[in-house]
Amino acid sequence: LFWPLMVGASVVVAEPGGHRDPWYVASVVERCGVSVCHFVPSMLSVFVEALGESAQQQGSVGLGSLRQVFCSGEALGVGAVEGLRGLVPSVRVVNLYGPTEAAVDVTS
Repeated sequence: LFWPLMVGASVVVAEPGGHRDPWYVASVVERCGVSVCHFVPSMLSVFVEALGESAQQQGSVGLGSLRQVFCSGEALGVGAVEGLRGLVPSVRVVNLYGPTEAAVDVTS
């Protein structure tokens, strides 16, 4: 929570329950110019699947500001990473999954 503030960035917090809606998350990324996100891998999969369908139909999903995505809390599958890179080819994905996510996240 404090990491962005230490370098002069802003923190964007989803409205209650908003983190469960891929379209809401995408709209916040676009509207606020979010450059770094954190996802639980299962939600990243839902996000990528929902937005991937839209990108195929419309060509763009408005995630151009996104530079880096952190994932932790459960195993991260290759499909989610590949799907995200299909939407945002230059995005850097950091997998923080490990023996205890708290220790891995804090160490990272």
